[in-house]
Amino acid sequence: MKIKFLKILTCILLVSFAFIPEVHAVDSSNIAVTVTIAKQIAGVSIRLSPKNRRARPGQIANLRATVRNEGNGDDSFKLTASSSLGWSVEFPQGDIIGPIRPERREGIPIRVIIPSDAKRGDRDKVTITATSRFDPSVSVSAFSTITAR
Repeated sequence: MKIKFLKILTCILLVSFAFIPEVHAVDSSNIAVTVTIAKQIAGVSIRLSPKNRRARPGQIANLRATVRNEGNGDDSFKLTASSSLGWSVEFPQGDIIGPIRPERREGIPIRVIIPSDAKRGDRDKVTITATSRFDPSVSVSAFSTITAR
């Protein structure tokens, strides 16, 4: 009876050691570990909608910019605006969007104020640029045309 007990105990111990990850009796010459360290790369795309908008002088033309993080790490983006006719362009929620996770997008409203002295048919090209805060050398622009009616 004593011998059977020892054999069972030995088997249980061997099975237990085979499945416990903390066991340190491992032949390390057969283990290969590869570590890849990826450098973060910035990337961005932007879509502005609508592409064409009409509004009366003294009114506000509402646009929406959709910024997509094309990089491989979280990033925030600084938005800037230019107007070919010098019309006022505002970012009601601020000019920083994000952080945005890779391959995700976020939208932000934009307001273009048509001056009260604008003439019917005046066309303003509004350009919105998104610049990576991780790597300011990475930026992209989109434009929309606002016409006074």
